[in-house]
Amino acid sequence: MADEMGLGKTLQCITLMWTLLKQSPEGGKSTIQKCVIACPPSLVRNWANELVKWLGKDTVTPFAIDGKGTKAELTAQLKQWAISSGRSMTRPVLIVSYETLRLNVGALVDVPIGLLLCDEGHRLKNGESQTFVALNGLRVDRRVILSGTPIQVGSQPPMNIFQSSTSMSSSATYPPSRRIYIIYSLHPPLSSLS
Repeated sequence: MADEMGLGKTLQCITLMWTLLKQSPEGGKSTIQKCVIACPPSLVRNWANELVKWLGKDTVTPFAIDGKGTKAELTAQLKQWAISSGRSMTRPVLIVSYETLRLNVGALVDVPIGLLLCDEGHRLKNGESQTFVALNGLRVDRRVILSGTPIQVGSQPPMNIFQSSTSMSSSATYPPSRRIYIIYSLHPPLSSLS
């Protein structure tokens, strides 16, 4: 999801997340149990505040890792989050910085994650970066990548970002015709503007 800042990407993602956490085609069940929001460290608290703002104070209690506490405390909390499910799942949303997630990916590698939201996703344009590789190691069913600065990704890198949004674990690339469509959607030819 790439668009200019201030056009509602965060709200759309919160709506998607909440819908998946609360509904499914099967009555009385949810589509996902867990969601991870990966973002720059400066946005961890902002995401927690946005969840409260749009969903209400007592609707969801996110697990926001904001750099406070010791490594041992963080590891214990991540392990607890990883094993919780069903009624014991009191904090279904994990909000974490890319760096913290990368450093602690081992605690989450076998955890089924229903939705991964990557804010400022242009940081994932390098498919060989440690962060990209760490995200690739997670068991994720659905991925959404947000960027308020789509122009930064250029013409080739969107393939890494777009590929990662559908199947980070696959090294297959999109056919050339699909690549052109993605590039044109980010940078339309001048002739199409008239």
